[in-house]
Amino acid sequence: MAELDDVTDSLFTLLHGLVKGYTCHPDEAISGPALQLFKMIDKYGLEVKSKGYREEYPLLSSMITDSKTEPYAACITALTGCDVRFSQLETAVDNFNAKQHAYYGARDDQQELETASVIKKRLINLLFDDVTPYLYTMQKVNAALYGRLAQFTANRIAESNAVVRNRSSKVLADQ
Repeated sequence: MAELDDVTDSLFTLLHGLVKGYTCHPDEAISGPALQLFKMIDKYGLEVKSKGYREEYPLLSSMITDSKTEPYAACITALTGCDVRFSQLETAVDNFNAKQHAYYGARDDQQELETASVIKKRLINLLFDDVTPYLYTMQKVNAALYGRLAQFTANRIAESNAVVRNRSSKVLADQ
């Protein structure tokens, strides 16, 4: 998967550089759309490449989805080569996601059936390690869509932590 991630990172860097270069073009018909498109791309930033797979690929998918909406689709059409770079990036992201899905699917097929307690612990770990950071990241990208769910999740976690703290305090007080 590292090789596919390197390809994706390289394509994202090329896209970023291409659009940034167009922002300096003397023709307003080119620099105007480039500035608008670069603002959207820069919202994700080059640092997205240094994030873990579980943060990087949802962010890149979100950026690709944004690029297909107006006014960004028109900006991409106005800038020679941008449509090709976005298409290449989308293909790279799709290839990585397919490889990752196949990897986790094969790994899951090899595991034996587990008890409900083990599954519950894995689910809780998944929520804390993967879902919560994902919601936090996506809330930054699209607060209108993910804000309420992220806040609801944060509140439930805080409530659960308070219950555990109270239980621990009672146990210590009884001793």
